[in-house]
Amino acid sequence: MTIPFGNLTSKAHVAAWLANHAVYRWHSNPDMAHVSESVADHVSDMLTLHLRVFGGYPEADLYDAIVFHDAHEATLGDMPSPAKVRFPALAAAYDEAAAEIDAANGWTVNLSDDDRAKLQLLDKLSAYRCVADNAPDLLARAEWLDTRERIIAMAEVCNADLGGII
Repeated sequence: MTIPFGNLTSKAHVAAWLANHAVYRWHSNPDMAHVSESVADHVSDMLTLHLRVFGGYPEADLYDAIVFHDAHEATLGDMPSPAKVRFPALAAAYDEAAAEIDAANGWTVNLSDDDRAKLQLLDKLSAYRCVADNAPDLLARAEWLDTRERIIAMAEVCNADLGGII
């Protein structure tokens, strides 16, 4: 079995790898700020989840998208989901800045609709697992119950086998 290394240049991969190790998720979430999960840890988890739920390695474009999807956070930081929901104009400005940073660094990947759905599933599933591993009592809250239901629905669309992951 061949392990894909993606289509983007090795220079872009190295830059993203370095950036991903410098950024920590959950820092602005009072219930999860004690967790020291870097973006690199998150990327590794997403790749592992791909193996589990889809039964193999991702194709090159999806691999690149997984590696690069949060690399801009080395410049912008991680914007928490509640802030994105409450302040859509701020989220739009953040997304615009992220796209500019991604393009400037060669971290832009064009995905098929199927691969975009897989990326979104893996991203949500990784966050859910992190909460389950580090603060499982939070999963009883409405927002995490809703997230669980969204993950299940996303998995059905992607033909993913969650096999006891959640």
